[in-house]
Amino acid sequence: MWEWDKKFSVGVDAIDKQHLQLVNLINKIEELKNKEPIDVKKVSMIIQELIVYTQSHFTQEEEVMRRHAFVGIERHKKLHQTFIEKVKLFEEKFEKGPQQVLDIMLPFLTKWLQHHIMVEDKKYSINVGEKFKL
Repeated sequence: MWEWDKKFSVGVDAIDKQHLQLVNLINKIEELKNKEPIDVKKVSMIIQELIVYTQSHFTQEEEVMRRHAFVGIERHKKLHQTFIEKVKLFEEKFEKGPQQVLDIMLPFLTKWLQHHIMVEDKKYSINVGEKFKL
């Protein structure tokens, strides 16, 4: 389970709250993975919720970057797009091999989001500073 820590803060409350929600969704999947048997329908619903919520979060984040003319927006958008595509691939394969997919997907989600917040998102939060608003 991934515990939120202030080191993951990008200094923007609204974005931090959205990141925390993403962490909570990943933790829900982890929790369900550890129950026998795996409730495939529940996990599938949370994966779908994760995709929808992540797309919404990315859209809001990108809009703020556009408003503040963040120079790295195009690269950042590509990272977002690649992440969504990868999670959708996991979703497609999930029902055929739930345990195997979760064994690969959960470490990917955690590692990707931690890196994205700590490295990529901190670039724009530093760049736009106090002006950053949703």
